[in-house]
Amino acid sequence: MRRRAPNDTKQSAHSGHSPIRPNDHALRELLRHGRQKKILELQGRIAWQGDLRAWRKSRGIQ
Repeated sequence: MRRRAPNDTKQSAHSGHSPIRPNDHALRELLRHGRQKKILELQGRIAWQGDLRAWRKSRGIQ
């Protein structure tokens, strides 16, 4: 069983969450990039209907 290092249990002063270990961060990034790739594969396959500018404005996106 792996013993936790003393700083593993400390909370980040500014976020209120435990710090993310590098291997956890790398795995999350790999998964995020995989999801992005799947979305990008849809490019050109979906016909857009609507006013993108109005949609962004309604969502608070400039």
